[in-house]
Amino acid sequence: MISGLKSSLTEKDSELNSSAVDLASRKEAFFRLERKNADISLSYDKLLARFHAYHKSAKESKSEATIDAYKLGYLHCADGIDSLYAIDDADIETLRPNSPLIEGEVEEQVVGEDDAEVMVQADGVADDVASQADAEEAAA
Repeated sequence: MISGLKSSLTEKDSELNSSAVDLASRKEAFFRLERKNADISLSYDKLLARFHAYHKSAKESKSEATIDAYKLGYLHCADGIDSLYAIDDADIETLRPNSPLIEGEVEEQVVGEDDAEVMVQADGVADDVASQADAEEAAA
């Protein structure tokens, strides 16, 4: 009976030792993964910061290029080099691809204002004709 207990105790002791070795290897793997995760997070943060800096720089340089193009057109006109020089829609599309064409917007707005003005004038004429007809009926 004591020999059975000794063999059982030896068996349990070997299971416990193998479990301890397995736990130690898993703990080591966990810490390795933890370090890799920290390194990846740090790399991601650095990459994100570089992206934001690049994005901001690109926006600023795009605005500066647009301003420089307008200045160049103004200087050509002011110096008399090319009195008819104007920035074309293609230049604006090249420098500011996401902005709507300014000239087209202005023309549409002017056409819209002209149409509105014509409508107001037509309403005024119709009111004048109606009031004259009412005055003639009242006089008759």
